[in-house]
Amino acid sequence: QNQDGKYVIEIDVFNAICNVYAANGDVTSCFDILHCLMDGKLPYKSTLTPATTTTSDGVVMKGCTPSPDTVTFNSCLKSLVYCAEWRCADNKHNIWRLAEFVLQKMTELEIEKDCPTYATLFNLCGNASDAQMEPELDKAITFYTQLSNSSLMISRKCMFSL
Repeated sequence: QNQDGKYVIEIDVFNAICNVYAANGDVTSCFDILHCLMDGKLPYKSTLTPATTTTSDGVVMKGCTPSPDTVTFNSCLKSLVYCAEWRCADNKHNIWRLAEFVLQKMTELEIEKDCPTYATLFNLCGNASDAQMEPELDKAITFYTQLSNSSLMISRKCMFSL
């Protein structure tokens, strides 16, 4: 319940659900959640009050849904890493189109990339189940340069992903 007495769903709930889908490689469900959060609408008729409000910690709630955050976008990227049916040379362009969509929306919404974002991007660059598929070294170098030029503290997780 927020300050106005209205019931809202916290972003952590959406992120937890999205992360479960991501760990199972369910790209569609992850991106459905992301689109619902960006649109400020739940995918079903809800009894929650659809008023825009700001929580005590400054999170803007559109309708009864919060805005997506870094964790939400990272989960969508993670779903691309774990999606088994897309991990072949024929589908690599689809993976990168979705990854570019995520990065573009993060920029538009002024959501900062963090070390897990870069770690997941590094995994996308090199992780392949098709032995004939070459790693995306140029993309990895581009992401590494972005990370190096940012003010982020580079974590072990990022370094192990290289």
